[in-house]
Amino acid sequence: MRCLLATPRGDGGPWPGVVFFSDIFQLTEPTVRWCVRLAGYGFAVLAPEIYHRLEPAGTVLGFDDEGKARGQRDAETTAVADFDADAAGALAFLADHPAVAAGHGLGVAGHCTGGHLAFRAAFADSVAATACWYPTGLHDGKLGADPDAGSLAHAGEIGGELLMVFGSEDPHTPQAGRAAIHEGIKRSGARFDWRVLEAAHAFGRDVGERYDPVATDVAFAQTVALFRRRLSTRESATNRDMIEFLWAWLDAVRRRDEEAVAAGLDAEVVWQGLREHLVCRGAAEVAAMFVAGYAAREEIASVEVVGGDGHVVLGVHAADLGEVDGIRIGAELYNVFTVENGRITRVEDHLLREGALAAAGLNQAA
Repeated sequence: MRCLLATPRGDGGPWPGVVFFSDIFQLTEPTVRWCVRLAGYGFAVLAPEIYHRLEPAGTVLGFDDEGKARGQRDAETTAVADFDADAAGALAFLADHPAVAAGHGLGVAGHCTGGHLAFRAAFADSVAATACWYPTGLHDGKLGADPDAGSLAHAGEIGGELLMVFGSEDPHTPQAGRAAIHEGIKRSGARFDWRVLEAAHAFGRDVGERYDPVATDVAFAQTVALFRRRLSTRESATNRDMIEFLWAWLDAVRRRDEEAVAAGLDAEVVWQGLREHLVCRGAAEVAAMFVAGYAAREEIASVEVVGGDGHVVLGVHAADLGEVDGIRIGAELYNVFTVENGRITRVEDHLLREGALAAAGLNQAA
């Protein structure tokens, strides 16, 4: 299996490793540029030729009707088990490569058909973070020669974090399809962030009329942030433990298990809302407030968690989170958690991500 390996300039490695799966056209110039760009942010990026079983090494398909038909035919000829075997091989190769930092989870990313392949690769225990850009076939099971890949039904096997990115004008995964994917992942309990940008399918391919540089930069920044957060070789064990603690606590909130939620809170915990008079004190009161808040907002699309230096920032994203005490929240709300000795001692609400990160003393690029 022929692969591209892109690494950062210089001798600063080893680096966190990311496997990237291309769209149906294989390693085109736009795909290579995307991989090189990601490598420039401090990652070793491995991109295999997804049709190596069918096409001669080095085959790159054109962005025309002939290339599209050939790529689609190759996709429909390859068994899902073969795609999975290739993903496992790529992950194993990258994990053992001297350019890749040992002892850390790997990242996976993919576009279009490659986004679906990345989703399946995330089932592996070695994968800590996955970014799927406009993945096709997740909602209807279409992947490869199999009648139904059944990928979405296995979302619960994903142990790392997911970033799902779609274009709002994507005909391959329309709104109903996106809703089915969102519900399936949410029901599985997997950790995921969800973004729908005002763009077409394949908006990240930097050629052609569908290319959207604004949407690409937004999605790329989120992808880099995810990989830095989950794959960083510099992040301390304390920070990782703190983030894992908050994820487990959030699971209890989602289950509406007030006893488990209260167990993660300091007895004297204080929650400070968006206005000065919006305050809750004590583990029982704060636990009840969080559980009730999540129960009242079933439309929550996703959450993100960023941590460091005794603080964790939780971002909640939805189509519309309504208002609190006359303050219009909109689509996002951020909580800054202070964690001491394995317990949450303080929570502060913020409307803006930048303000929350600043309050937590975290880098704005986190």
